[in-house]
Amino acid sequence: LKVNDGNLVIGTAGHGIDFSANSHASGMTSETLDSYEEGTWTPGGNWDDVTGTYTKIGRVVHAAFSVRSDATSGNLGITGLPFACANNQASRNGVFFGWNEWNSETHGQLAGNVDMNGTTFYFYVMDGGGNTGNFNQLGDNKYIKGVICYQT
Repeated sequence: LKVNDGNLVIGTAGHGIDFSANSHASGMTSETLDSYEEGTWTPGGNWDDVTGTYTKIGRVVHAAFSVRSDATSGNLGITGLPFACANNQASRNGVFFGWNEWNSETHGQLAGNVDMNGTTFYFYVMDGGGNTGNFNQLGDNKYIKGVICYQT
């Protein structure tokens, strides 16, 4: 199949590009790429100056964000992710920081994951206790920028 100009369109939902000829993994549940989407989203929560973009390839979502804190108390979290996370631990994944003004020397490393079956990302402190990061530790008008990666 060769498309000289324009887009290749799959005309029926649930169909896509089949990679089964290259299968080598045991436990494979799908070898068809049937979804690709990119766009913008608005990170929610106690944040100012918010921007977000996302790319969804198959079940994997990469939701990039830039937020500036607008609170001095409460738990750190970003609401309104563009897709709900799958309802299992392995799909919650985490965050990759591009820039953040969190003081890791004082409070420990910042990490996090998505709420199973939900659209909220929670920031956690890697302090051995699984404690949630909070705005009074971050401080007002501080930026956190990164990419949240998870599966639908």
